[in-house]
Amino acid sequence: MVIRPRYIPGNNLPVTPEGSGWSYDTDEVPDASRITPPILPPGYGKINPVSIAVSLNPGFQVAGLSSPSHDVEIKTSKNHYDIKLKKGTVPADSDFILKWSPVAGATPATGLFSQKVAGEYYHLLMVIPRKNENHAERKVLPREVVFIIDVSGSMQGEAIRQAKAALLLALDGLKPQDSFNIITFNYNPYDVFKGAVPANAEYLAEARNFVSRLIADGGTEMAGALDIALNGGTNLERLRQVIFMTDGAVGNEDYLFRMINEKLGDSRLFTVGIGSSPNSHFMREAAEMGKGTFTYIGNLAEVDEKMTGLFIKLESPVLKDLRVSIPDYPGVDMFPAKIPDVYAGEPVIISFKTSGKLKNEIRVSGELAGSDWALVIDPVKKSKDSGISALWAREKIRDIINQAIKEGTTRAPEVKQAIVEVALAHQMVSKYTSLVALDKEIARRGEALQSTPIPTNLPKGMDVNMALGKDASRGFVVMFEDNEASEVVLVTGARIPRQKLVANSPVASMAPPPPQAINPSPVSLPQTANGLWLKVLFGMLLLFVGLILLFLVKRTALPGGHD
Repeated sequence: MVIRPRYIPGNNLPVTPEGSGWSYDTDEVPDASRITPPILPPGYGKINPVSIAVSLNPGFQVAGLSSPSHDVEIKTSKNHYDIKLKKGTVPADSDFILKWSPVAGATPATGLFSQKVAGEYYHLLMVIPRKNENHAERKVLPREVVFIIDVSGSMQGEAIRQAKAALLLALDGLKPQDSFNIITFNYNPYDVFKGAVPANAEYLAEARNFVSRLIADGGTEMAGALDIALNGGTNLERLRQVIFMTDGAVGNEDYLFRMINEKLGDSRLFTVGIGSSPNSHFMREAAEMGKGTFTYIGNLAEVDEKMTGLFIKLESPVLKDLRVSIPDYPGVDMFPAKIPDVYAGEPVIISFKTSGKLKNEIRVSGELAGSDWALVIDPVKKSKDSGISALWAREKIRDIINQAIKEGTTRAPEVKQAIVEVALAHQMVSKYTSLVALDKEIARRGEALQSTPIPTNLPKGMDVNMALGKDASRGFVVMFEDNEASEVVLVTGARIPRQKLVANSPVASMAPPPPQAINPSPVSLPQTANGLWLKVLFGMLLLFVGLILLFLVKRTALPGGHD
């Protein structure tokens, strides 16, 4: 519900920005001006109130239905659940998370939902893991675990505390036969041990001491850390797992996706989203490309539960090599194209489309605890489920984008056209399509229209100075005082009572801008070097040469001073 300020790498493009954000478009993030909306400054309070109501009807009993991010009320009727916010409305300053899972049985189970739209049939298949086994008795291969932790400025505050707590808990979960390494990054990556080391008492004590001293500062250059962690190799004797802890506050996702795709090898990438509003798009796609899973930690109270669940996943999947066979439909359009393994407590969702109604049984098979496993689903029952076609369309668009990322053709016209065709056919919001409201009554005739950016709240728990650099007023939505009223006016036209501003805040002290300065200034990122010492040394060298020349001239001018 809020867009986290992102680190924008690269050189500014010599073109007029496409959007109205605080960043210029760069060669690494060509759409930077469109993904960096202005931020409401501290001192005003919160804006953008949101109300949420959820009608959950999964068709089976669920467990653990709750919201770790907001206070909610839940009403239950058989297998139907109605959820709404206790406060009615809340400010949009953190993501809304609703968590639930199917009640697991002794064996894996499945659920099938179908919908007919415009003569075509859309289906949603859910594979539900069985109850947790006794993981203490499970025999697993030794692991090489690489922990990547984001220590950039956007992680300052609550986020870095969550990440450190999660990493310390992860270190406790290592077994004596495992090996590990820790990589941190902000402007530059740093690998603590220069390679994997045994998970013995000595190295673990050194690692815990290192983690306890971590602070968050600087830019978010992920590429270097991923380059070290993903070596592209194969090791049949060890499970190689990379655990990536970050808020994902970057704008160059496509570049990072290509790197993951090219360098993954036999590693598995598990992402851990940190903070009140992580970049879930990057985190989920990175995990899917990395054949792992995405875990979201919204507050410190969840660290133990979420990391324990992740450890269970890391030990081994419940179902491996999952396959879905649909007789008499050879050209089924199914997503994800590569079905992931099924992990404990995390169902796998498969969307597919057929040109006709399902008539024959669907066979789901895989490997369960080292043995072959299969389950047959009878699709004969009638279904009146809705929304299945939209879910399929969303996965279809994701597949088009992922293929384009792998091929380096994300900005190709044919990619855009393919996305637009799917989005329009299914009324989907996408990168190139939006929902538009049309008013039947004309309210304005011939009047000039102006486009102005709508500010967002600063994400909950995020430190404003670390988010936007030393000059905290840069990147905020421009505000100015109305001399004829005791109010402050946003560029959007909203009038705010002046008393709501905190004295001496960056906004309260801002001078009225000139008429054309209605957009926020780009954020000034901290500079790592400016050549000062090189210039000083060069100046000293010139001074020394000058003194030598002066000495030679005086020596020549004295009697006997020449040959």
